[in-house]
Amino acid sequence: MTERIRWGIIGAGNIANSFANDLPHTETGVLAAIASRTLDRANAFAAGHPSCQVFGNYQEMVNSDAVDAIYVATPNSLHCEHALLAIEAGKPVLVEKPLATSATEAEKIADAAQSHGVFCMEALWTRFLPTMVEIRNKVTGGELGPIRQLHVSLGFPRIARAGDPITDPALGGGALTDLGVYGVTIAHYLLGASTCISAAVTHNDLGSAREATILLQHGNAEDAPLSIISVSHGTELSNTLSVFGADGKVWTDAPLIQSRRAWQSRVHATDPSQSAQQPSGMKARLQKTRLWPAIRQIGKAVVTSGHKRFGAGFPGTGLHFQADEVGRCLRNGRYQSELMPLDQSVAVIRQLDDVRRLTGND
Repeated sequence: MTERIRWGIIGAGNIANSFANDLPHTETGVLAAIASRTLDRANAFAAGHPSCQVFGNYQEMVNSDAVDAIYVATPNSLHCEHALLAIEAGKPVLVEKPLATSATEAEKIADAAQSHGVFCMEALWTRFLPTMVEIRNKVTGGELGPIRQLHVSLGFPRIARAGDPITDPALGGGALTDLGVYGVTIAHYLLGASTCISAAVTHNDLGSAREATILLQHGNAEDAPLSIISVSHGTELSNTLSVFGADGKVWTDAPLIQSRRAWQSRVHATDPSQSAQQPSGMKARLQKTRLWPAIRQIGKAVVTSGHKRFGAGFPGTGLHFQADEVGRCLRNGRYQSELMPLDQSVAVIRQLDDVRRLTGND
């Protein structure tokens, strides 16, 4: 392998272009090649990235000595086929989320990677953003106390059209595979494995998920934390992540999938015996004066200032963090990322399958 990992991209759509644009921000990678289903599409892509070699055939690119690693950026329905193509050629592969459209396909990818001794990772880029890594450290480090709930809200309105890989079920589209995979994997990343205890899904005219809400429980204990995940292709939601602990809470800016900032604050439990008491003599007197509205505003400002901001900006879209994770793993001779292991990716896809079964859409 050369000093910098030479990436070959399968697929020439929007996400492939974003990945190519972010590669210059990496510490480990460089764009080397593009392959599309037609040579014309590959040439059109290469016009914006003149340093890359063009292939009109996927097999030819994965076999090329000019390529060290493969990024699969084709429609969801083709992820399994193209991941296996790279694995069987012995090329490390980063597969755009979701890893596959079913647990059966996801398991096939994981088994092939293991049997061939080839690196494979799902490209769930949000998990590698500095803000998300810091949130996880706060959760696992106990800064928020025992976690009670996690909320993910992701909604971007999109008209369902045949041939659109985001909404067409024939191409693996729909709100579950497009957005639900973020929510479930973030919940898994922050709180660990879970059981889907309830879900509701509505569908667009093409038959793929348009709206979905999923309720997860992390563990079997009486006080096990709950995750509520809402996704939509029908409307714009808040597009944020919130984690609520007994002692503190954190929440991100929007959109959470590209979060650069987050905030943390303390949580104070109400004591019923204290809340029933009358205001102190000083407070009661102040409430009767014309100064009380201004005093209340000052009090609110003090409380707001208690919010601690954290996070980090970054250039581009943020896809370069996952590319550098692949680079780090390959440099260290790893066949999987400990931050994004394949068994977790398979578990998330299996949970999306559970949602379909619970809602009668299996």
